Amino acid sequence: MRPAFVDDLLVRDVLTALLDRADARPPEERRRAPRITLGRSATPAWFGSVHGDAKAFSWRRLEELAKTGVLRLSKVPPFADAPWQIEPSIYLTVEGEPQVRAWLARPFPEVSAVIQWRRAVLAVGGIGERLREALLGRPLMVGQRPAAEVLARLLRAHQVFDRGLARRVVSAKAFWGLSKVLDQRDDLLSAMAGETVSPWRRQPLLMHVHASRGQPDGLLFVENLEAFEAVCAGIVPVPPRWWVLYSAGFKGASQRLTQADAVRWYTEVGAPRLTADELRDGVSLGEGGRCAVCFWGDLDFAGLAILRDIRRAFPQARAWHTGYAPLLSLLHAGEGHTAHESRKAGQVDPERTGCVYADDVLLPALRHVARFVDQEAICAPEDWDVSASVPASLPVDEG
Repeated sequence: MRPAFVDDLLVRDVLTALLDRADARPPEERRRAPRITLGRSATPAWFGSVHGDAKAFSWRRLEELAKTGVLRLSKVPPFADAPWQIEPSIYLTVEGEPQVRAWLARPFPEVSAVIQWRRAVLAVGGIGERLREALLGRPLMVGQRPAAEVLARLLRAHQVFDRGLARRVVSAKAFWGLSKVLDQRDDLLSAMAGETVSPWRRQPLLMHVHASRGQPDGLLFVENLEAFEAVCAGIVPVPPRWWVLYSAGFKGASQRLTQADAVRWYTEVGAPRLTADELRDGVSLGEGGRCAVCFWGDLDFAGLAILRDIRRAFPQARAWHTGYAPLLSLLHAGEGHTAHESRKAGQVDPERTGCVYADDVLLPALRHVARFVDQEAICAPEDWDVSASVPASLPVDEG
């Protein structure tokens, strides 16, 4: 039965503060009973405009709760006229916590997924310290699946599946048909293998190249397929002897372009068709700074974040002025969409890319206008004067 004095302002202030302190740590992880000090920060109602007689009445109710074992009060000097003024400590007992939670309709909080994962990892024996640290440092969550079951499937996968399998094949076999669970988890997988590399290979980056014979004068990486097709069709003008490259899923793989065996090359342009070795050699010119490298994507934070990542493999890479300038004009003309309209609310401002044009012009414009423009907005023939001559090399302000 819920006692009436639970609605007493000062008593409720104390009980609420005790439950707030209790909720900071699950019961099984506590070393001592939840405790508060009857002070201004924890129980501000006691230091408001409440009359002293009312405080004395509420204090007696707290003493009654202490006699029943719900609370425990620290000792106060005998015959103290106002014991609350010395800011005594008040403890919530193990026996009293369920009763107080029932009175205030505050059940025990559910154990968070992170805590469940931590408990599962600490309960597993026979794993190395490096792997345990990797597991504790970044949990592997699979929806609402129990942490212990996810961990068990992960460890079993490491024991069972051949190292020659692709990572997404292993993931689908191990985790209920979900192929992407192990994506971006090189830290965990290398710790499992006890090496600096992951036990299962990532899917290759399928790179489509619009290229011609001979060494390229420049490389243009394009974010979206429609824009790449517009370039291949001659709608979007690109300097002669420039190669144009596109890959689906490019955002998460831009740094892998220069890694051995990480890319599968495809080209439909050029007669005879360029070999994979010729394509790889041509792209390596950009890595060594022997040809220009540019990126053209959506005028939004995610697109420019790709540029930032590309610069880790190609430090001289720049935003493609020819492609971004008309997008910027649309933005300044009042066109564009908000992050919520385009499901881009989760995009994070890259702050800096290292490219002067992107950092001093494009990013400030995005922050000021608070809208984005996708590159497909300028991929129709009427968006370009295709009869205009295209320079053989970049103008001074290119990038």
